[in-house]
Amino acid sequence: MRSQACDGVGGFLLWPRAGVSQRAEANGPRMVARTRLRFAPVALVSLALTLTSCGPQGGGRLAHVPTATPGPLRILDDIRREMIPAEGSPTDYGPSFTSEGYEVLRQWNLDLRPAAVWADDYERLNIQLPCCEAIHPYEDESQNCGCGHHQALYGLGKRLLQSGARVTEVQAEIGRWRAFMFPRETVQAEMERRALSDPAIRQALDELRQQGVC
Repeated sequence: MRSQACDGVGGFLLWPRAGVSQRAEANGPRMVARTRLRFAPVALVSLALTLTSCGPQGGGRLAHVPTATPGPLRILDDIRREMIPAEGSPTDYGPSFTSEGYEVLRQWNLDLRPAAVWADDYERLNIQLPCCEAIHPYEDESQNCGCGHHQALYGLGKRLLQSGARVTEVQAEIGRWRAFMFPRETVQAEMERRALSDPAIRQALDELRQQGVC
């Protein structure tokens, strides 16, 4: 099953930035901190857009924008930096993590066909994405998903297996490109996974939800 989430790469995500507003009181003015939202072209998670257990949807005007403590936001950013390849970062096999690199992977899929010597390894690859139900590629390719993201991963898998890479190495690179293409879903899933065994991350996730950041 394919959805619109399968088209294109990257996107603009919301990231909190501290702003300042001023109000007068009986004993004189004082500054109070507020949080504003700005668009950032980096692949930083906006859990406000992805966690279904977040607060109610906005209703036409912004009555209050709560501020998260630095701790949870720092944890969020640390996980993002750990999990998501930076825009433009290189690879050992040619294309960098850019929209141009993504197109190179798609072209590889068009140019290459599974060879008998590594076809079984090709079918073992896990290419599951948030946008559809496809899990493994097929050697004859007739049943392969037609979405751009999967086409890129098929191309990556075929090129690396053709070059002699081990399945574990290919799978690791598939994971990196999957994270690059779906940064929000990747970090959300990783925070929830770590929260099961790490009380600090569990608390950070709860605070982000309670304070309206997610």
